[in-house]
Amino acid sequence: MKVILTILTVCLLLFACSDLSNLKEQNQTVSFVSLLNEMTDFYELMLTPEPNYKCVQFSSYDRRSTNPNIKSESNWFANSDIGNFIRVETNNGRIEYVMADVDGPGAVVRIWSANSPGTIRIYLDNSPEPEIEISMKKWLSGEDKRFPPPIAGARGIGKNSYIPIPFAKHCKITSSARMVYYHVNCRVYKESVNVETFSLKQLEENSRLIKKAAEILKNPEKLLLNPKDHNTLSATNILQPGSSFSFSSDSSKNNEVIYNFECKILKGDLENSLRGCLLEVTFDNMKEPAIISPLGDFFATAPGLNKFKSLPLGVLDDGTMYCHFLMPFKKKCSFKFTNTTSNKISLTYNILLAPYNWTERSQYFFAKWRAWFDFPTRPQVDLNLFSCKGKGKYIGNMFQISNPVPNWWGEGDEKVYIDGEKFPSIFGTGTEDYYGYAYCWCEPFSHAYHNQVRVDGPANFGHSCVSRFHFLDAFTFDKSIKFDFELWHHADTKVSIASTIYWYGDKNCKDNFSDIKKEQLIISKLPKMKKIPGAIEGEKMKVIKMSSGKISTSLTGSNSIDEQRAQNDGSILYPCLMAGWQCTSRSEGHALWWIDFNKGDELVLQFSSDQSGTNEVLYSGTQGRIFGDFDIYINGEPAEKPLNLFAKKVLPVGEKNLGKFLIKKGKNEIKIVSKEKKKKNILFVLDYIKLQKVN
Repeated sequence: MKVILTILTVCLLLFACSDLSNLKEQNQTVSFVSLLNEMTDFYELMLTPEPNYKCVQFSSYDRRSTNPNIKSESNWFANSDIGNFIRVETNNGRIEYVMADVDGPGAVVRIWSANSPGTIRIYLDNSPEPEIEISMKKWLSGEDKRFPPPIAGARGIGKNSYIPIPFAKHCKITSSARMVYYHVNCRVYKESVNVETFSLKQLEENSRLIKKAAEILKNPEKLLLNPKDHNTLSATNILQPGSSFSFSSDSSKNNEVIYNFECKILKGDLENSLRGCLLEVTFDNMKEPAIISPLGDFFATAPGLNKFKSLPLGVLDDGTMYCHFLMPFKKKCSFKFTNTTSNKISLTYNILLAPYNWTERSQYFFAKWRAWFDFPTRPQVDLNLFSCKGKGKYIGNMFQISNPVPNWWGEGDEKVYIDGEKFPSIFGTGTEDYYGYAYCWCEPFSHAYHNQVRVDGPANFGHSCVSRFHFLDAFTFDKSIKFDFELWHHADTKVSIASTIYWYGDKNCKDNFSDIKKEQLIISKLPKMKKIPGAIEGEKMKVIKMSSGKISTSLTGSNSIDEQRAQNDGSILYPCLMAGWQCTSRSEGHALWWIDFNKGDELVLQFSSDQSGTNEVLYSGTQGRIFGDFDIYINGEPAEKPLNLFAKKVLPVGEKNLGKFLIKKGKNEIKIVSKEKKKKNILFVLDYIKLQKVN
């Protein structure tokens, strides 16, 4: 190690050094090692960058998006975000599609893809030969031991690599495949900055440090800092409805930093308490709080208490919420908790502080919240999450949506304008892509840097909560930042949204957050799925026999496919998503899904009837290209003809009459036998059956 800062940072973060006050800052050579250390460096995260950089993003966003004044799907809200590149080249006789082309000095700090086909090549410093040439899927999925998970890996089908790739002069990244969804995030430094160009041999030379970083990211809830000289603020308080309590740090101790903040609700309605308890934190002589947010939303869990573990924020198994963001101040910090609900809230908190030397690079920590209620999804708009004038560093956000329909809500791209840009230097490909997943995946997941902590279903119905935190890929700004998200929903409806933004900056930064009103601190009510009269629900039937395959009674079709299967066999994903979105046409929104079976396989289910006699049996389910032919038996008697569920489009079948059968009072059986010759990509969905008495 060549420089003091790198050594100290490694000691602090990887081996838990004893005192924050002894840290020094000085110029350094940017290298693979320095960037690797910075991946988990909370101290460096809170400082103004030295050397300074700008973060830019290359992506496959629809190139028809050219004019923000033309608010149409053929221009500013265009959504064909696949297969768009800078140019096409022929190198060594092969066609390559250029994803990124950037002059250095700089560093690649994140690569994301939804589908990751073909070979990715990275050319450094204008070399005609790539330094990295590898299967994109193998790299981004964490299958190559040189790029171990979770530094690289898949979450919610989206594949991310955070391995830093510094370069002194130039970087070009290409793909051998045409139809690729991608993001490439890069730091760009001033020409005078000394950057040591990456080489593959550095991976082997620094394998121990890579392993150490991977271990930290695997266990992000562990506190990295353990200073010997520290101060603790802790207590348990009961807040009556409408009451508040406040406390401050010891003002006799100048220059401290909060390095751990934990809080836990002991008693009370968790969902309403976490949204209705307002947290305010003020540093030094600020006129307004630097932190103002509902308690749960500050900890990126909303609504309610949702377990997850990321590097800066999380919720432990025992319900303890933690925050590892460093919060420095010169003389005083003040906390205030206010109960805006009609119920009593009992909470406990624990705050750890350490001595700190305030320098010219020091910045204050900010976290602020805003909400939109019953916001129409038509016409499409750019929703402004955050605008700020001044100097600072954007480090992440939490985004929570209450969606009254099952259709996907997050086609919208992020658009980030730095220092007064007319066109965003950060232009994404979809909301879920920004949060590191893909294809509106309907399962929770957790990662050190990106999370989906709640997704109710069926499909994308209900409350969803996602978050992303930036370390190497933080967005620095010298004058201003504007962060917009397109509100691009597949349905014409109204949604409610809440967002918490996290950033560092000067105390004189001017943001555009408004005061939070009591009536905003609520959880939006959502409609309930309707039950079809007379429906005998498929998802409630007892499985008597299944010769092969897998049964899911999950709320969405995609939930019946594990993440690895969806990654390896994308052809099954879209039909399941489309079928999932149709849950409002189903009884109670649920269904029984049978998947991964072969020709001749059978599934036997038990259902009950409160009367006996001859009945017509009606089937309700789903049809589509990957839905095959089936023989149906009721109490051992075959249906009049096979049930054909093949169709060009994924659609509900309505109610199909299977014929007349003798139904017993009490327990009955329905047997489904697959006639399909194909081995894979065949589904059977049973929403319900209905019995109609024959006179």
